[in-house]
Amino acid sequence: MVIGWTGRGIYKQYNASKPKKYHIKTFGLCDANTGYVVNILTYFGRNTSYSHESDGDGAMAVRVFQTLLQVVGKGHHIFADRFYTTRKLVDYLKENSTYYTGTLIANRKGFPKAIQTDIPDLTKKKCYATIDKSILLTSFRDKKAKKPVIVVSTSADTTDVMVKGKSKPSVVNQYNYAMNGCDCVDQMLTYYGTYQSFSIGCLRSASIMLMYCIVYQDQKRK
Repeated sequence: MVIGWTGRGIYKQYNASKPKKYHIKTFGLCDANTGYVVNILTYFGRNTSYSHESDGDGAMAVRVFQTLLQVVGKGHHIFADRFYTTRKLVDYLKENSTYYTGTLIANRKGFPKAIQTDIPDLTKKKCYATIDKSILLTSFRDKKAKKPVIVVSTSADTTDVMVKGKSKPSVVNQYNYAMNGCDCVDQMLTYYGTYQSFSIGCLRSASIMLMYCIVYQDQKRK
């Protein structure tokens, strides 16, 4: 989740691939079906307000989810992109009775090295598993993709599904569907321009949270 901001501040970040190139980094926990924003954590470097119960020496991804998930507890299924996916995070969630599915950067430590070199043919997939068979890795290459997408999951199988007349791994289809929740709320937010009038970072962040509430109530009425 990105809060666009062009004002001054040491926590402002730049990413040319984002619609809002200058922004405040924000981690959001959203419902995959409704887009409802369950929890938000704004990133302020070493001053980020992580949960007091989080591991101060742990990886950032683990600390982020320790903080976001404290309001929902165990037993959920988390979907996230490759920015978050690490072996430490997957193991942490597994130990805390929470499923995880997310894309993976091929050279991340703790996963089978074959995933880096064993490239599947077009429209084909290759599957790998950890020694204890608790984590499934699926490498799938679409026709339009130069590189395969790699999906890690602790709650998936090797079956395929038909999507628009084409065969696709079920875990990839499940991931694409779930990630639409966050994209949907960001899209809805662009229809409300109130937060754009604030030039102070904290006020803009607060107005964004208010807009999330308005978006959700608007969706409920529909």
